[in-house]
Amino acid sequence: MPAVTGMIKVIVGEQVPFLRRGICSIIKDMSDCDLIADTGDGDSLLELTAKHIPDVVVMDFNLPGISHEVLIRSLKEISASCGILVIGDSIKCSCVMKCIQSGAAGYILQNALVEQLVETIRGVYFGEAVIDLSTVRHVADVSDSKVTTPTMADILSSRELNTLRLAAKGLSNKMIAQELSMSASSVHRYLRSIFSKMGVGSRTEAIYHAFREGWIDFN
Repeated sequence: MPAVTGMIKVIVGEQVPFLRRGICSIIKDMSDCDLIADTGDGDSLLELTAKHIPDVVVMDFNLPGISHEVLIRSLKEISASCGILVIGDSIKCSCVMKCIQSGAAGYILQNALVEQLVETIRGVYFGEAVIDLSTVRHVADVSDSKVTTPTMADILSSRELNTLRLAAKGLSNKMIAQELSMSASSVHRYLRSIFSKMGVGSRTEAIYHAFREGWIDFN
């Protein structure tokens, strides 16, 4: 991954005190992350997000106060550019699907390794794929809301189109950089521009919407 220019601002929402303390401790130990705040309920998470506008929100799937679907959508309404990483206790497809459809950028299990959490937080920030793309495609394929206009070409430049198409094939930022003969940091900038133009906060969301709206096929 390219080097972070400035600190990644993170807010944690976890209902279990010792888990929240552990997650916060891990983030504090990350040299490129700034733990802005933490909380144990959904209402407070919304308030903190509105106040601080973080880059990444790490949230418990079962955070009390608001359903996870409503909470994720509300967080995205506050800041479309915020990447939301959900931590759950189950890898059920239905759970992951609901999170993706609501606007989550990533989903990992509570028993993930420390290194996995660290890399996933960074992956969300850099626009890397942190959810299996076959799941994203499946969710988009079963969605009943198909939108065909405006076309992707109306919104994105040709360079951005190529970047998103390669991202949808599962290529990492480094691999995309090699394919398009540019630096990994340039890929990161293109992805950020794509997210901004599409009104999303992550690669997962961008690919999901591109598939759902028919901008990218499954071949």
